[in-house]
Amino acid sequence: MRVLGVDPGLTRCGVGVVDGGPGGRCKLVHVEVVRTPPDADIGARLLALDLAFTAAIAIPT
Repeated sequence: MRVLGVDPGLTRCGVGVVDGGPGGRCKLVHVEVVRTPPDADIGARLLALDLAFTAAIAIPT
């Protein structure tokens, strides 16, 4: 099972991905802070977050 964790924010958003299964250990797959300019359009900032989340989930194990 893959789990995406998000520490929300528009200028700085923490993203973490872990893999694990029942009775097993969890493995950190990805961690990053996504930064967007505070003066950017809200749509552009949300798109940047969407792209970062999509890329983080798609990282191969």
